[in-house]
Amino acid sequence: MMAPLFKSTRAAGFSIDFMKLEMPALSPTMAEGTIAVWCKKEGDRVDVGDVVCEITTDKATVGYESQEEGYIAKILSPEGGTSPIGGLIGIMVEEQEDIAKLDLSAIQSANEPVKADNKEELKAEVKGATAGESASA
Repeated sequence: MMAPLFKSTRAAGFSIDFMKLEMPALSPTMAEGTIAVWCKKEGDRVDVGDVVCEITTDKATVGYESQEEGYIAKILSPEGGTSPIGGLIGIMVEEQEDIAKLDLSAIQSANEPVKADNKEELKAEVKGATAGESASA
């Protein structure tokens, strides 16, 4: 089963509900995806079944349909932008007036994507931390 594109979240400091648009895993071999085109723009209404964006994987370009309704508050990954699976590509809100109330800086800082040149370094840090924890246990 594919990972959902939207996750409903109510974060501390936020007075509104928002949904994270995350890069889905569209194939078993997919490590990252590229936004080919945004079919909805910031401020646009989205209904269940609407194609929000088209994502290019390692195998094909796939239209991704919304499972939720609301409004596109912010597009964080531009057309041509590549994100890892689970990477934050945009934010949706339930009501159009909630767009102006959303503090995007807090959301973005908590969801910084891993840059391609840092992935190996990050893996080494994770492996080192795991080995260190095992040695001290």
